[in-house]
Amino acid sequence: MNPAQEIPLPETAGRGTAQRRLASALRLQRLLTEISSGFVTRPELETGEILAILDDVIRADKRAAEVIRNLREMLGDKPVHRDFHCLNELVAKACALFSNDPASEGVRLVLDAGRVPARIKLASVQIQQLLANLISNASHAMIDTPPDCRRIIVQTRASDGMVHLRVRDHGHGIPPQHLDRIFEPFHTTRRDGLGMGLAICRRIAQAHGGTLKAANHEAGGAEFTFSLPLPRAE
Repeated sequence: MNPAQEIPLPETAGRGTAQRRLASALRLQRLLTEISSGFVTRPELETGEILAILDDVIRADKRAAEVIRNLREMLGDKPVHRDFHCLNELVAKACALFSNDPASEGVRLVLDAGRVPARIKLASVQIQQLLANLISNASHAMIDTPPDCRRIIVQTRASDGMVHLRVRDHGHGIPPQHLDRIFEPFHTTRRDGLGMGLAICRRIAQAHGGTLKAANHEAGGAEFTFSLPLPRAE
């Protein structure tokens, strides 16, 4: 996956799934209203559109259900199922989810995949959710950043028996008074934030025996690093 590749990322990527589901629901409501009122003149076309909308909603619901099920397992006593996956492939898939939003103005997403072990035991949905949250936060952190400078770098590296997944934005960074509390539940620096996203991300990292740390990059912006110890060769 080297050299680094750039993937278009919409400004509203973190909310893309919810917005698409809402738009689909509104379209479906409009069509059903027209059908019940007798205003539909070409039912064969409207039926095809309804089926397409329902298919979109079903796909989004299945994805959401899978995420919720994994989070419930993680927060409960039930062990989370893990399997061997290629970390770079999981990261690429997670990044690609954000390239399909039709928003006209987005940020640039750069995927810099390094040499990491081909197979790592992970809960794939949890890792993708962790990355989705970090990318969403990075996008929100650059709302006041000039459009030409809105760039997110997602990087994977392996060194000293550890694999690292880093997400860096080019916003204004994390205020020093928030650095020590950034992962606390219900602590947020956003007006519309719940303060749970980063707490869940850290819980996911810890459930994998890893760590999640936040820092301000020396060149500007914030950088989050998920570090996971690699199993020792027997």
